[in-house]
Amino acid sequence: MIYVYKDGATIQIKNNTSEVLIGGELEISTQGIKKEIGQLEIGGTTKLHFRNFTDGEYLFFGKFESGKTVRYSGGYVTHGMSFDDEINLSQEGDLIKISIFQH
Repeated sequence: MIYVYKDGATIQIKNNTSEVLIGGELEISTQGIKKEIGQLEIGGTTKLHFRNFTDGEYLFFGKFESGKTVRYSGGYVTHGMSFDDEINLSQEGDLIKISIFQH
């Protein structure tokens, strides 16, 4: 979920795969600041905080224990608007999927 405050955003990432995410990063494309994602257990969630962001899309990279990597660019945030979004990591067989739910 993304909760936008006066000068920033908190982004929640959920790992709904059958693998541990061993690390990664998230960026709002126009901000140029990458936030590190530490280890995220199966079924776990984490939150990242951005301040003073501008309009842009999400850029996500993650690496799992098995060695699989995922990259994603999409979704959109607009400066000054409120969001209630969620980045969800899921799995279908061997395929890792990334979904963004924007409400």
